Amino acid sequence: MSYQFGHIECYARSPKRGYNIHDIRREAERESGYCDHVANPEPPTIVYGCTPREAVELAEEWGEQERDARGRKLRRDAPVMLGGVLSYPRGGDHWEAFKNMSVRWLTEKYGSRLVSVIEHQDEANPHLHFYCVPRPGESFDVLHEGRAASAAIKRKTAQNGGQHHASEMKMAYNRAMRGWQDELHAGVGVHMGLARMGPRRSRLEGSGQWKAFTRALKAIVDAEMIARQANDNRRIELDQREIRLTDDVVEARGFLDSKEDELKAREAELAAKFDQYHRELSEAKNLLRSRSDEIRKERDAAHDERERLDQREAYLDSKEAEIDANTPDTIKAQNRAFKAMIHALVAGVPEAQLRELGKTMSREQRQHLMAVMESQGKGYSR
Repeated sequence: MSYQFGHIECYARSPKRGYNIHDIRREAERESGYCDHVANPEPPTIVYGCTPREAVELAEEWGEQERDARGRKLRRDAPVMLGGVLSYPRGGDHWEAFKNMSVRWLTEKYGSRLVSVIEHQDEANPHLHFYCVPRPGESFDVLHEGRAASAAIKRKTAQNGGQHHASEMKMAYNRAMRGWQDELHAGVGVHMGLARMGPRRSRLEGSGQWKAFTRALKAIVDAEMIARQANDNRRIELDQREIRLTDDVVEARGFLDSKEDELKAREAELAAKFDQYHRELSEAKNLLRSRSDEIRKERDAAHDERERLDQREAYLDSKEAEIDANTPDTIKAQNRAFKAMIHALVAGVPEAQLRELGKTMSREQRQHLMAVMESQGKGYSR
């Protein structure tokens, strides 16, 4: 069984010694002249965030904007980027799980300060490089536990008026970095079957003890991997079920939406028809009201005309009675014959001829002709 390998380092824009951020970027991106240790260099795979070049640009931008504790611009040899390596044994069976778990641990630990993670597969062991940049206004020490612990010792002794000792600062630095390794092992290594320390550091005497330890650790890790795989399968099954249910809900919602649209369209159609019916009904009522007024006027006019005719007839009857009273029987007989003739003429002769005939009659005869014509619906004066 293998043991974990994790390492972090601070990089400046122009260090007094060692590599700068641009050297690290060129090595990570496999530029010629910066990866001579690799027999067959291959371009890195971006696993998280941006490219190494973009990470360096972010680090330079942070370095230009930040100030030191005295408010001065950062020196060119001040660290501006944290770089780290997490390696996995070449013969391991769970590289993808290691990679995913490592990225999750890095994001939980560094948050938005983690700007890039890349993968290299062209060396003896597959590994990840990661790069972190402080947030604006932060000290670089927030990224590096060792530097933060050492600086804390220095500040504490200064506040107490004492003189700090390099040995104390180094001890604090080493304790903090062991803590970083412990965090890495708890977050990644133990789940991947990687020992926290190698056999030389474990102080297990004899190869038998070391082998027993690694066998026990492997059994634990295998059991964890089986359980994790079962959980992953269960999670996938639940996710797929949720997707199916979501699809069903979306389909049902789409069906309901379409039905709602149909109902709205039908409602609009019925509303339009109702409006049209209401308009037609209103027009019919207005027409009926107008026609009723006309009929009433016509009825009133007919009634008035009937009264006039009745009065005319009564007048003629009275005149006729008066004439009869003063006329001999022979003349009465002639008058009756004349009236019968007039009735016959009015019934069979056109109005125009009757009017011409009336011109030849006496005044009384003409009045009688006019009365008979009016009683039969003909007008003498038309």
